[in-house]
Amino acid sequence: MITSEPIELSLPFKGARDYLRAADIFNEFFIELGDYEAFEMVLYQKMVHALSLVPMTNLQDKSFYSGLIFYTKHGENHILGISENKQKRVESRVPYDEEKLVCDAKIDRENNAIELMHQASHSFIDHIVALNKKLLQQTLSSDAKWALTKLDLDTLPVEGHYTLKVVSNLGTKLVKSAIYVDEEPLGFIFFSDWAQ
Repeated sequence: MITSEPIELSLPFKGARDYLRAADIFNEFFIELGDYEAFEMVLYQKMVHALSLVPMTNLQDKSFYSGLIFYTKHGENHILGISENKQKRVESRVPYDEEKLVCDAKIDRENNAIELMHQASHSFIDHIVALNKKLLQQTLSSDAKWALTKLDLDTLPVEGHYTLKVVSNLGTKLVKSAIYVDEEPLGFIFFSDWAQ
């Protein structure tokens, strides 16, 4: 489905977080709009209010949004602004134990990598975000407030044996990790320390 109307998202806070998770925005995008040929999401700030995905025709109005989603579907490029409704608070909260999801992950400190087999109880993006966060906490900084700031996927998410490898970093300001599933490259995930 391709939309010309805003899509309201009904996302809860998860666990003890006081912001909405990028992984949940991705999951909702996938539920609402289905598959794609390419996907990129860029987040500019923590989001704490109800969200909508707003179709855009150009980037002139990007300053009004908390983030942007660029995607290709049926050979056509599309842009969605991630809009916060400052008048509408997030009312719900659900339990979420991110550490439980990655407790069996194996970290390779020498190669700045982490790996884990998919668990059916969680989505692709839940795995990738939790794995990258654990990798950065264990290899770069356990004091940083790591958050996903950009996701760049060249193909649809798949389940399998996940491996993430840090490929570049500017300290804790921006860290780029490559995503592999069953040793096939899928794209990149970027994290920053949002405490700074």
